[in-house]
Amino acid sequence: MTTKELKRGFIKGKTLSEMLELGSGQECEIFKAKEFSPGDEVIYIPDLWLNEIPANSLVLDPIKQDEILFSCYTGDDFIAVCKGDKEKARRLFAFVDWQHPSSAYNEGAVDDEEDEDPGCFLLTKP
Repeated sequence: MTTKELKRGFIKGKTLSEMLELGSGQECEIFKAKEFSPGDEVIYIPDLWLNEIPANSLVLDPIKQDEILFSCYTGDDFIAVCKGDKEKARRLFAFVDWQHPSSAYNEGAVDDEEDEDPGCFLLTKP
Protein backbone atom coordinates (compact mmCIF):
# COMPACT_ATOMS: atom_id res chain seq x y z
CA MET A 1 0.00 0.00 0.00
CA THR A 2 1.34 3.44 -0.93
CA THR A 3 0.98 6.63 1.08
CA LYS A 4 -1.58 7.85 -1.47
CA GLU A 5 -3.63 4.71 -0.89
CA LEU A 6 -3.37 5.18 2.88
CA LYS A 7 -4.56 8.78 2.51
CA ARG A 8 -7.56 7.64 0.43
CA GLY A 9 -8.32 5.05 3.10
CA PHE A 10 -8.29 7.67 5.87
CA ILE A 11 -10.61 9.88 3.79
CA LYS A 12 -13.00 6.93 3.35
CA GLY A 13 -13.09 6.42 7.12
CA LYS A 14 -10.74 3.47 7.52
CA THR A 15 -8.39 3.11 10.47
CA LEU A 16 -4.70 2.33 10.13
CA SER A 17 -5.22 -1.14 11.60
CA GLU A 18 -7.88 -1.83 8.96
CA MET A 19 -5.46 -0.95 6.18
CA LEU A 20 -2.19 -2.47 7.45
CA GLU A 21 -1.28 -5.47 9.58
CA LEU A 22 0.29 -3.88 12.62
CA GLY A 23 2.67 -5.83 14.83
CA SER A 24 5.02 -5.70 17.76
CA GLY A 25 8.22 -3.74 17.80
CA GLN A 26 10.58 -3.17 20.70
CA GLU A 27 7.97 -2.75 23.45
CA CYS A 28 5.65 -0.94 21.06
CA GLU A 29 3.32 -1.33 18.09
CA ILE A 30 4.71 -0.77 14.60
CA PHE A 31 4.06 -1.68 11.00
CA LYS A 32 6.84 -3.58 9.28
CA ALA A 33 6.55 -5.44 5.99
CA LYS A 34 7.75 -9.02 5.86
CA GLU A 35 10.73 -7.99 3.73
CA PHE A 36 12.50 -4.99 2.30
CA SER A 37 11.48 -3.91 -1.18
CA PRO A 38 12.48 -0.81 -3.13
CA GLY A 39 9.65 1.34 -4.44
CA ASP A 40 6.79 3.45 -3.15
CA GLU A 41 5.01 0.81 -1.05
CA VAL A 42 4.94 1.62 2.66
CA ILE A 43 7.16 -0.97 4.37
CA TYR A 44 7.63 0.54 7.82
CA ILE A 45 5.93 2.79 10.38
CA PRO A 46 7.84 3.34 13.65
CA ASP A 47 6.44 3.32 17.21
CA LEU A 48 2.80 4.34 16.85
CA TRP A 49 2.39 5.60 20.41
CA LEU A 50 5.60 7.65 20.44
CA ASN A 51 4.67 9.23 17.09
CA GLU A 52 1.06 9.81 18.16
CA ILE A 53 -0.34 7.61 15.40
CA PRO A 54 -3.74 6.14 16.24
CA ALA A 55 -4.10 2.52 15.18
CA ASN A 56 -7.82 2.03 15.76
CA SER A 57 -9.29 5.52 15.55
CA LEU A 58 -10.62 7.38 12.55
CA VAL A 59 -8.32 10.10 11.27
CA LEU A 60 -10.48 12.56 9.37
CA ASP A 61 -8.41 15.72 9.88
CA PRO A 62 -6.27 16.23 6.72
CA ILE A 63 -3.42 17.78 8.74
CA LYS A 64 -3.28 14.78 11.10
CA GLN A 65 -3.43 12.44 8.09
CA ASP A 66 -0.39 14.17 6.59
CA GLU A 67 1.46 13.99 9.93
CA ILE A 68 0.87 10.24 10.02
CA LEU A 69 1.91 9.79 6.40
CA PHE A 70 5.17 11.61 7.17
CA SER A 71 6.06 8.68 9.46
CA CYS A 72 5.26 6.07 6.80
CA TYR A 73 8.46 4.87 5.15
CA THR A 74 8.80 3.27 1.74
CA GLY A 75 11.67 1.20 0.41
CA ASP A 76 12.79 4.25 -1.55
CA ASP A 77 12.86 6.27 1.69
CA PHE A 78 15.23 3.71 3.24
CA ILE A 79 17.44 3.91 0.14
CA ALA A 80 17.45 7.71 0.38
CA VAL A 81 18.49 7.59 4.05
CA CYS A 82 21.35 5.28 3.02
CA LYS A 83 22.48 7.66 0.27
CA GLY A 84 21.43 5.32 -2.54
CA ASP A 85 23.04 2.16 -1.13
CA LYS A 86 20.40 -0.58 -1.48
CA GLU A 87 22.33 -3.12 0.59
CA LYS A 88 22.64 -0.69 3.49
CA ALA A 89 18.92 0.08 3.10
CA ARG A 90 18.15 -3.65 3.44
CA ARG A 91 20.28 -3.87 6.58
CA LEU A 92 18.71 -0.74 8.01
CA PHE A 93 15.22 -2.15 7.38
CA ALA A 94 16.20 -5.38 9.13
CA PHE A 95 17.51 -3.38 12.10
CA VAL A 96 14.65 -0.97 12.83
CA ASP A 97 12.01 -2.12 15.31
CA TRP A 98 10.70 1.12 16.80
CA GLN A 99 12.76 4.10 15.62
CA HIS A 100 12.77 6.27 12.52
CA PRO A 101 15.24 5.00 9.89
CA SER A 102 17.34 8.18 9.91
CA SER A 103 17.76 7.91 13.69
CA ALA A 104 18.86 4.27 13.46
CA TYR A 105 21.23 5.12 10.61
CA ASN A 106 22.75 7.92 12.65
CA GLU A 107 23.24 5.52 15.57
CA GLY A 108 25.43 3.36 13.33
CA ALA A 109 22.94 0.60 12.50
CA VAL A 110 24.55 -0.08 9.12
CA ASP A 111 28.13 1.09 9.64
CA ASP A 112 30.82 -0.68 7.70
CA GLU A 113 34.42 -0.74 8.84
CA GLU A 114 35.39 0.67 5.46
CA ASP A 115 32.64 3.30 5.49
CA GLU A 116 34.42 6.63 5.75
CA ASP A 117 31.27 8.74 6.21
CA PRO A 118 28.76 7.10 8.55
CA GLY A 119 26.91 10.41 9.09
CA CYS A 120 23.18 10.51 8.73
CA PHE A 121 21.47 11.69 5.60
CA LEU A 122 18.25 13.23 6.88
CA LEU A 123 15.22 12.35 4.87
CA THR A 124 12.96 15.24 4.07
CA LYS A 125 9.54 14.40 2.73
CA PRO A 126 7.19 16.74 0.91
